[in-house]
Amino acid sequence: MGRFLRQTWMPTLGFVAVSATIAAVLLFGYWITAIGLCGLVATPPLWWTLVARSARPGMGRGAAAGALSGLASYAFPLLLGVISFYTRRDFGLGAMGDVLFFGIMIGGAVAAAAVNAALGALLIRVGQRKEAPNV
Repeated sequence: MGRFLRQTWMPTLGFVAVSATIAAVLLFGYWITAIGLCGLVATPPLWWTLVARSARPGMGRGAAAGALSGLASYAFPLLLGVISFYTRRDFGLGAMGDVLFFGIMIGGAVAAAAVNAALGALLIRVGQRKEAPNV
């Protein structure tokens, strides 16, 4: 458990900070907390599976883990929005607001995936530089 925490805390902090910042810019209220909590739950197992268990992880693995983390952070809140849309009885202006919400959430997920992919690749690159012998 100690090795798991040591190898996943830095990426988790970075990815959650990026996803929550994007949510703060695009959304409001409890969505920021929901996206942050989803990132805290989803990121450590993703990073562990794709990067930390590998003997020599490449930048592609770091980018993939970051992109998946960004998408996973938005998956559950987006699912809540879909449930809210389909349980609505009245499809008037409220439905138009839900469609706008879906667009903003999907845009946030894509932005978080892109920025987290770059951050994941950067974390792998920095880790490789730390391990490289000084010549």
